[in-house]
This record gives sequence, structure tokens and C-alpha cells, in this order.
Amino acid sequence: MKKILMTLALVFASQMAFCQTIDEVLEKVKALPNAQYQEISKEMMAFALAQINDEPTKKAMQKVESMTMGMVSSPTEETRAAFIDIVSSLKNRYNKVTEEQEEGQKMFVFSDTDDAGKPLGLVIGVSENEGCQIIYFKGNVGLEDLEALGNL
Repeated sequence: MKKILMTLALVFASQMAFCQTIDEVLEKVKALPNAQYQEISKEMMAFALAQINDEPTKKAMQKVESMTMGMVSSPTEETRAAFIDIVSSLKNRYNKVTEEQEEGQKMFVFSDTDDAGKPLGLVIGVSENEGCQIIYFKGNVGLEDLEALGNL
């Protein structure tokens, strides 16, 4: 019985090691070559909101509490592959909404919800030949806001 419990504990611990939070993923993206990292404060969000004229985008942005971006400029193939691996690791913790691949581009969208299904945020990751980006919209941002936020 002890062996079974120890085995279950080991399996659980190893699974938890693969479940990364968005903060851990952003830290890994920050460590990639040619990476930039930007946290957008609530004040900057309010300033940006005042500049938006498109109503659906404005409505979606009003739900965003904060925004964090990680960008990699002019990535090598190796860096792009590392970025894709880092971002795709979110699938173990967040709800994968979509994963699309076109020539020279790969896009991931994940949603974060609480146990009751209330939206807590959206993560968008895009890998292209010119660069890679991951954006975390924190707040009561749901899938219905995805298209409007894509207009930014």
C-alpha cells in the first residue's frame, strides 16, 4: 500500500511540475534571445482605452485589468521552436481555445477560468518568422472578447 501511495505522489508531483502558470511562461520568454517584456499598468490601460474608437474593442478592453506582453524580435528557428514549446506548455494548466498553423505562423489561444467557469483572462501566443509574441489579458475577459482584442 505504501508503494502505491508513493507512486501516486510521485506521479502527481511530476504532473504538477509540467503545469506552468502564465507568470512562469512569461519569465521563460523573457530569457529568450532578443526578448522584450512589457507590463501595462492600469493607468496606461485607461489612457489606451480613451484612444480606442471601435466600440466592440473598447467594450472588451474595459474588462481588462492588466496586460502583459513578451516579444522576441528576429528569432532564429531554434528560438521560435523554444517559444512554441514554452507557450504550448500552458495547455497543461489552462483551457486551450485554439491552435492554428499557417505557413510561417503558429497561433495559440488559452483561456483562464475559475472553478465556476468565470473568465479570469486570455493568453494569445503567436510565432512568426519576423517575431514571436505572447500577450496575457488579465480580467473578466472571455472568448467572446477575442476578436475585438485582436483588433489592437
